[in-house]
Amino acid sequence: MSGEISIQKAQWALANQSGIKLIDVRTAMEYRQGHIAGSINIPLDKIRNCRIPDKHTLIFVCCKGGSRAGQAKDILMAMGYTNVINIGGIGGWRLVGD
Repeated sequence: MSGEISIQKAQWALANQSGIKLIDVRTAMEYRQGHIAGSINIPLDKIRNCRIPDKHTLIFVCCKGGSRAGQAKDILMAMGYTNVINIGGIGGWRLVGD
């Protein structure tokens, strides 16, 4: 499954816009093996614990291939978040590890 915006547009937004939250919904083990710098790990099974106070904050969600990110987007939208974008899988990104 591809993301809702291109990798290039997501990378540009993260580099040039403040306040964007990037949530990686993979498992903690997957996240430790490599993730996008600046991302927050909230595994899909814990996404309902997301506590970003402003429901209008721009949130990007990602995972390995885009499917779990799509599910996370749906959950976050149901929780009242209004500006959630599935940026798809992390394959085209430069990753950092813990």
